[in-house]
Amino acid sequence: YESSCRTVFIVSAIGCGVAALLAALMVDPPHVQRTKTIDWPKANPVTAILTFFSPDRPRILRAALPFKICVVYAFCTFSSGITNYLAWRWQFSAGQSGMAYGFMGISVLFSAPGCFKLFRSEDRVLQACCASMLVGFISAGAAECPDMLAIYVALTGLALAQPAQPALSSFFSKLAPQEQQGEMQANLSVLANAVNVCTALFVAWVFVSSQQGHVAAGSIMFVAAA
Repeated sequence: YESSCRTVFIVSAIGCGVAALLAALMVDPPHVQRTKTIDWPKANPVTAILTFFSPDRPRILRAALPFKICVVYAFCTFSSGITNYLAWRWQFSAGQSGMAYGFMGISVLFSAPGCFKLFRSEDRVLQACCASMLVGFISAGAAECPDMLAIYVALTGLALAQPAQPALSSFFSKLAPQEQQGEMQANLSVLANAVNVCTALFVAWVFVSSQQGHVAAGSIMFVAAA
């Protein structure tokens, strides 16, 4: 068992390394001139977040930030808490939890193209995915161990909500000119990482409180749905 656990992390590390290498080779357009020095003020995470409130940024960008934060919070709850939740609330084995999480994550490869083709715009994709996410989180919070129908509805709803991430990225990319795309995506990553840090700590605290009976068992899912 110890060896198999290490193998999972080794394979994941290799996969992340290969993916990072491929991304590095593909995201360097030939027409972009590299700077000789690093602009350290822009590398400051606080400065990166404050750029969203710069007067030269479109007002719709600032209006969309709360939505971005809520979606990041919901997906962080999904990624950081769902596997523990599956094992604790629904009595899934380690293999079942891994398979369920993997299928929900991989499903975006199939659901995203169909979702964009069906709804034809990022706005409608986001609306549909948020509705699906709401159903998934509410079902996950309400479902007890024997309630297989509610469990299936929860897992399906969360799986179908995965295209929200590429749709949200595409939505924000349209709010910046082509020469500022790199800065926009970098600043969004900084914002997402800051939200993820706070969310992971909060989700862990709520999950432990629910295990100890201080709050309702499905609290982390109901908060994410809200």
